[in-house]
Amino acid sequence: KLFGTILNWLEDYLSELKKIKKIQTLKFEFNLLYFNTVSAKYILEIMRLLHLCHSEGQSIQIIWYYKEKDEDIKEAGEEFKRLVNLPFQFVKQ
Repeated sequence: KLFGTILNWLEDYLSELKKIKKIQTLKFEFNLLYFNTVSAKYILEIMRLLHLCHSEGQSIQIIWYYKEKDEDIKEAGEEFKRLVNLPFQFVKQ
C-alpha cells in the first residue's frame, strides 16, 4: 500500500510537471539501510517513471546514499543505474 501511494503521487506530480514544462533539476534521494525484493521492484518502478520523464526532456538526478561498509546497497544502486540509465550521484556516508 505504501508504494502504491508513492507511485500514484509520483505519477500525478510528473503529469503536472509536463504541463508547466521543464523546471530545475528534479532530485530524488535514496538513503536506504535495507530493502527486500518487493521493495526493489517498486524502487525500479519509481525509477522507470523518472526515466520516462527524463526522456521527455526533464532534468533528473538520482542521489544514492550508502554506508561506507555497505557494498550491497552501493552495488544495488549501480544496478538500478544500469537498468534505467539516469544520472546517478553516489554518496558515501
